[in-house]
Amino acid sequence: MKFFRGASGILWYESAGFLLLIALSWTDEWGGLSQRLFGGGPHTRDWRDSALQTLIIIYVWAIVWGLTKRLVDRLHYLGKFLRLCAWCRKVGHRGKWMKLEEYFAEGFHIPTTHGMCPECLKRMQQETAQFIQEETSQFVPEETTEFTRKEPEPPKPSAPQRGTTGGTVSRPGH
Repeated sequence: MKFFRGASGILWYESAGFLLLIALSWTDEWGGLSQRLFGGGPHTRDWRDSALQTLIIIYVWAIVWGLTKRLVDRLHYLGKFLRLCAWCRKVGHRGKWMKLEEYFAEGFHIPTTHGMCPECLKRMQQETAQFIQEETSQFVPEETTEFTRKEPEPPKPSAPQRGTTGGTVSRPGH
């Protein structure tokens, strides 16, 4: 950004302004600037008055310069951050929003490819195994699955039919 290139210039302008204040203080002392501009009685020169004003101006300049320097450094630091959209993960670069891959291609001329980090690979394997387990449990009866085999159970004796006793058939009139 242009601001960051010229940000240290702020400190120079600030320093020049304070030097101008010191120059005005000494010009007033040696040339009687205030009497010429605003009128008044004759001016007596006292260098101690201007020296005290100069010390106060330097003291205020040091405080303001330090705070401005801290602010400019902070702006430089924040300017190095990569702006990412919190929702779609696009990158803000040169006034437009683009995919991360486009940003690397345009901003750094770096081609990109896709891969998978170990954490995502592990999570994907777990999700895939869970999906397969859910899918197979829907189509395969619970008694037999690919992982466990049960022996077929022997047939259960059937309940007697209606109107039968034991193993004989009763007929009316017999």
